[in-house]
Amino acid sequence: MEGISVTSLPDPSAIMDDSPRAYKAHNRNRQFIGIRQGLDWLRMHSKAEYVVQMRTDQFVDLRELLDSFERQVRHQRICVPFLRPGIFLASDFYIAADFSSFEDFVNAQLSHDRYEFIVDVHRDMILKYAYASFRGVLGVPDWAYFPRAPHAGMHKKTKDIFSYMLQEIFTPLSETTLRSVVWRGSPLSEEYLKEVRTEENASHEETRRSKMDAISVPALLSINWKRYYEFCRLYNKKKLSFWKEVLLIALGNVGWNGWVLLWKALKTGKRKVLWLAKRQSN
Repeated sequence: MEGISVTSLPDPSAIMDDSPRAYKAHNRNRQFIGIRQGLDWLRMHSKAEYVVQMRTDQFVDLRELLDSFERQVRHQRICVPFLRPGIFLASDFYIAADFSSFEDFVNAQLSHDRYEFIVDVHRDMILKYAYASFRGVLGVPDWAYFPRAPHAGMHKKTKDIFSYMLQEIFTPLSETTLRSVVWRGSPLSEEYLKEVRTEENASHEETRRSKMDAISVPALLSINWKRYYEFCRLYNKKKLSFWKEVLLIALGNVGWNGWVLLWKALKTGKRKVLWLAKRQSN
């Protein structure tokens, strides 16, 4: 096809379970290393100003994607399929941005020898980009970038990171583009599309805030201290107090397990109240 170039690049493989950098062997490294190689190729063979990356396990309406991207490109943000502010994540089915911003974003994912701040790529890519490019703007402690499970509760400083990134740095493309996706042979289900922020509702204040103002969980409980201290040893070369580290990790693990039990009980109780209220209204 005219104007199309196809290039084959070496498979970077996955990081294995015994690596101190990763939680498990998976394909996220193939994704970001492959994108990095693609950017290098584009720099050498083109004068591209903008980049659109798509995963190979899907079909999507490219015309609609580009139309939506054209409406967003002036904001110089990282454009993604959708955001879910209530559980603090961004989708990665496809990503679009100007070349410079895209390069900064990908370099952040590969920084610190691909060390993962959190197990979920949809949150990790937000945290790593924030740490690499916006730490000075955010002004929060380094430990705030290492939450345990944001959907179950986190510290206010970590919440500030997600709030800033999901409002100012990432932006969603159109719902029409999202609904055109055929992922691994099937269209996205309505359940999957619930409570997502797309281009059409991105300016709604109630959508934007969502659960950002939920209860702040103390750092002792909500920060993955083991992960944070390991990061410090590997990359920051800080002198750490062994006993302080052991104590924080132990107390944090016990406290977090207790918090999760309480959180699940509160969720169950809320569902029962809503069910009773609905039953009475009928």
